[in-house]
This record gives sequence, structure tokens and C-alpha cells, in this order.
Amino acid sequence: MEPPDPSPQPLLLPVASGRAQIAGDKMAFFARRGGLAILSVAATLVTGYALWGTPTDDLSVDDKTALAAAAANVILAPTRVNLDDPGEMEKARASLDLPPAVADKLIEDIRQADRAETMFEHPQTADSAVPQAAAPTTKPSMQETGVARRTDVPHPSQPRDAAAKPANIQFAWISLYDFLDEDGDVVQVSTGGMTRTLFLKKIPTVISVPIVPGDFLRLTGVHDGGGGGVTVGVQAGATEVKMVLDVGQTLTLPVR
Repeated sequence: MEPPDPSPQPLLLPVASGRAQIAGDKMAFFARRGGLAILSVAATLVTGYALWGTPTDDLSVDDKTALAAAAANVILAPTRVNLDDPGEMEKARASLDLPPAVADKLIEDIRQADRAETMFEHPQTADSAVPQAAAPTTKPSMQETGVARRTDVPHPSQPRDAAAKPANIQFAWISLYDFLDEDGDVVQVSTGGMTRTLFLKKIPTVISVPIVPGDFLRLTGVHDGGGGGVTVGVQAGATEVKMVLDVGQTLTLPVR
């Protein structure tokens, strides 16, 4: 009779070890998934954008063509900032996102342009403000004065040369937003000699801009956050336009 084996085989150990390994693998798998989920949620809360997902900015070619055709027929008519309302002027100044000294200089230029426009449109107001010398009893002749009569000076009641009209720069409100997914699209806005860059959000961002009626507002795609193009909507008074821009593409919209 053979002596008993001093190290008997633990028949249940391999099964228990296998189950423990499987359980450990499952725990590690769910821990990894949980960590990724927490990371994704944290990134979404901080940046506003998910780490993964299918972008929905991918419009069809027909949709983009239709939007471009509609934008080609739009003339923006933005609401003007009330220069006489201190509260509205303060909001306009804050929305410029400029250093205070630069913002004040821009606003003063717009005020001066507004006053010059008023004087041009109503010259009798400016003329009446200047004291007039009393007319002489006896009018001297041209020979006595030695001054030739000028015939090229218009009378105040006559229409003035349109070329002499001052640049009618004005202050207006516009809103910009992402009309599809808020995925990090960035656009550049240029108008009235001022250029600024904006991150587009679903909720419209209202900004004040200098404009010149008859001039243009230019929008340039800067960054395509989620693919499919920079999807930007513009609200200006009662007019609204939506467009899809490639990065580097500029769309020009007339302003009145």
C-alpha cells in the first residue's frame, strides 16, 4: 500500500481561483468604465463639450446650398443703440469687450459722427447757432474790396455735395449663436473698422458693433468644433440669417 501523498491536490482551489480572477477582471472593467464616465462628465461640465459622440453639424449638401442661397438675399437691419440712454450705452460699452480707454474713444467717435450727421441733414440748425453780422447799409463793390465774387459756394438752402457727407458710423446691436450643436465653433466678426472673435453658443450672444449703413458685416470661420462646418446664426433687428462656414471662409452681408 502506497503511503499517502503529503501534499494533497486542492481540487476546489483552481475553480475558486478562476472565479476570483473573473470577478477581479469584471471589477477592473467596470472601474475603468466608471473612471471614463467620470472623466467624460467632468470634461463636459468644465468645457461644455462631450469627449465623444457623433457631431450633428454635418448638414447635407442641399441644406448648405439652401442656407447659402437664403443668406445671399439678406440685408441686415440691426437695431441702433440709443446714444441718449445712459443705461443702454453702459451695456453697449461692456459688450464691446475692449479696454475702457479704447471703448470710450470708439463711443466718442460715434457720438461725433452722429452730431456731424445731424448738422449735415439739418444745416439750418447749425447756421442759426452762429451769430450773423449786421448787414452794411451800403454794399461795397467788388472793385472796392478787391475780392472776386465766388460762385462755387452753395447757399445753405441748396443741397450739399454728397461727397462732403461725413461717414455715418452708428452703434448697433447684433446677436450671434450656433444654430445646431454647441460644439466649440468659433467665428470672427468684422464691421465698422472693428474685428472681434466669438465662441458660438446655443444661447445668442448679444454684442454692440459700429456699423456704416451701406457697408458690410463680414463673418469668417475660425474654428470648426465638431466637424461639419462653423454653423453660425446672426440676428440683427427683425432680420435673421443662418449659414455654414468653412474654416477661413468669409461671408459678406450688407447692412442698412
